[in-house]
Amino acid sequence: MRPSNMIVRAFDESRREVMGEITLPIQIGPTTFNVEFQVINIVPAYNYLLGRLWIHHEKAVPFTLHQKVKFMTNDKLVIMQAKEDMIISKPLTIPYVDAIEEDLETAFQALEIAHVEKISSKRNLAAQMLLKNSYRSGQGLGKDVKE
Repeated sequence: MRPSNMIVRAFDESRREVMGEITLPIQIGPTTFNVEFQVINIVPAYNYLLGRLWIHHEKAVPFTLHQKVKFMTNDKLVIMQAKEDMIISKPLTIPYVDAIEEDLETAFQALEIAHVEKISSKRNLAAQMLLKNSYRSGQGLGKDVKE
């Protein structure tokens, strides 16, 4: 692993330092690509590869809904379709808990469930009325209106 000075900003505006970079050979269909990865010490809510250079270099088209990637190589169209769930394993130097094989039936590699409050129809109607009348957040209401 090579050192890296990169800092990654998450959707929640938090920042994480990249521990390092590593280039790994990844075989996709008949073609092997050397793909550079940034190593970050986080607990991901989901797995996603954004802006992978090989995707742009090969003019590949990823279809997340259909779980496939299409690209041309040696004048042939390659279509890679996801066929089975993959359980990602960690290196042996990291502590882990053995699981019973029958229990590994989920397609999720990381999952977080959050409580979501249902908005009442009265609140929704009030919000729609405010937006319809050009209300802006922070401007106040009635005698407290700030221009």
